[in-house]
Parts: sequence; C-alpha cells; structure tokens
Amino acid sequence: IVGTITGWGESADLYMNEVGENLFVRKGVAVTADDQFKVRFNNDWAINYGGAGDVEPLVVNVGEQTTLVAGGKNLAAAAGTYDVYFNIATFDIWVMAEGEIPGGVTLNSVKLYADVSAPGWTNCNLWAWDDAGNNYTGGTWPGQALEVENVDGVDYYVWEAPAELTGKTISVIFNNGSAQTADITGVVLDKDHFFTINADLSYVMDAAKTVKLYADVSAPGWTNCNLW
Repeated sequence: IVGTITGWGESADLYMNEVGENLFVRKGVAVTADDQFKVRFNNDWAINYGGAGDVEPLVVNVGEQTTLVAGGKNLAAAAGTYDVYFNIATFDIWVMAEGEIPGGVTLNSVKLYADVSAPGWTNCNLWAWDDAGNNYTGGTWPGQALEVENVDGVDYYVWEAPAELTGKTISVIFNNGSAQTADITGVVLDKDHFFTINADLSYVMDAAKTVKLYADVSAPGWTNCNLW
C-alpha cells in the first residue's frame, strides 16, 4: 500500500502479508480523512491499482468489496484504523474494521510448532500478545495449554492461530508453567512456523530442513542413477 500515509513512496510502502490463495493483507493501517492511497507491486509504479472511473479519490466503503483497475484513481476511506485486504487475481480490495474478515474469503490456517525435547519439558503452554496489549491465549498465565502433533517424526506442541489473526504480527512465550523462553517478538502469522527450544531456553525459528529429491527411473530401465 502506498499513498499520503507513506509520502507516496518517500518512506517504505506498507508491505502486505499473504494470508490465502491470491489474498494479501496489511493490518492496522491508520487512515485520516485527508489520506489517499493505492496498491502497487514491488515498490514500483509499473504495476499499480486504484479506483475505476473518473472520480478521485474514490471513497471505498468500509467492509465492502471494491474492484480496482490498473492505473486507476487514488482511493480514500473514512478516518480510522483498518485491516486492508487485496486479491491479486481479481483486483478486489476490502477496507475492514480491525479484526474483521471479508465475507466469502478463505484464510490460510497458521500454526506455531514448538519442539521442547531439548529442555525436557513434558508439557508446553503458549502466551501470545500484540503491541497493543491484546492477549490471544486466555489472558491468564501460563496461557494456552498445547497439544502434541507429530511432524516428520518429531513431537511438536502446536498452537493454531484463530483465523482473524492470520497476517498479524504477534509476540509469544513458550513455557511449561515455570520455565519459559524470553519474549519472541515479530512473529508474523502468514505461514506455519517451527520453533526449536534449546536446553538453555534460547530458540531457533524455522531452521533449515532437509529436502529430498526422488527419481523413479524404472521406465528407462536404469540400474543406477546419479544427480548433477
């Protein structure tokens, strides 16, 4: 998202996180009555979308779907703070009240996985919050008790984020009711994240995993196979 709120590119565009098939969101966009904005790709004016027709700015109704056109007019909305959704396939935009999801869209399910075998925990809880002080795991320490899910032979304690949090940036603490990690900040709920909690309660997020390539060479009748 680019506009008067970013000095029309003088400061960084508001990056949107992918939260569904072709669907992106930027949460917590503060708009004044005088602000105007558009959607563009890669901080470049070569591909940008705005309002259809001759009216500028085109006032977008909060909570309603609006279809944009390439190179269209600047957009505006009533003053407020919004979650802005954009579909890159249909060019539809929704300016939603914070925490609300457009009707008819499907958001990705996002899970946080924690491997706590190194510190030897036999249970795991999650405490999750955002910069505004909202708590998403019950509001009472130690937070939400997690269940175990085995992924590729590893037992992870798992938290599935509520759908309305998809695309949001939060902070988390993993704990067993007494021992706990430090605050883990800047966790973007745009995809699943895997955490390995070390014996000293430090952590690694999304460590590189082994990837294998498998080749069936029975059709050409090969008795051996090499990879270059």
